[in-house]
Amino acid sequence: MKKLLANKRGEGYINTAVIIIIAVVIGGLLLGGLYLIFAGDNGVMEQADNKVYDMFNTGGEITLKHEGEQLLYSYDGETWKECTITGMDETGRVTKYLTIGEGESLVHLVAYKTNTSGRICYSLDGKEWIPCVYGNASLTASSSGRTVYANCSDGRSYYSTNGVDWILSSTANY
Repeated sequence: MKKLLANKRGEGYINTAVIIIIAVVIGGLLLGGLYLIFAGDNGVMEQADNKVYDMFNTGGEITLKHEGEQLLYSYDGETWKECTITGMDETGRVTKYLTIGEGESLVHLVAYKTNTSGRICYSLDGKEWIPCVYGNASLTASSSGRTVYANCSDGRSYYSTNGVDWILSSTANY
């Protein structure tokens, strides 16, 4: 016991505890970094998942849904991805989603607003979106569902019976 108390090497419980704490912190940082690389929002696994999903996509029927301020698409009804809409930046929010027509002539319509502008776009397949009405516009459908109306904040009004070709019906503020 005298020999143990006389030891002056400086190694004891506190040094060992500090070394263990440093090892745990470094290990936690390494695991957190690996998680971000492989499983984070834009990590390797997410990118690989997207590529594999796209490889096996048979080009079947696409399903769209308006949820919150986003427009989502799915091929299987289980895995949903955000649509890329022409001209919509990170500040954009979908304000309205409608469909017009049936079967082969089905047209998807979406109205969105950003911090600086707004637009109505149409899509025949749910993937490629084409702008058709410029300006902050609201989108409504007739009760029959055969005619769609767009009313812009500057007084312009448009209507369409197919969702692709739009006719200017009013220019109240010009």
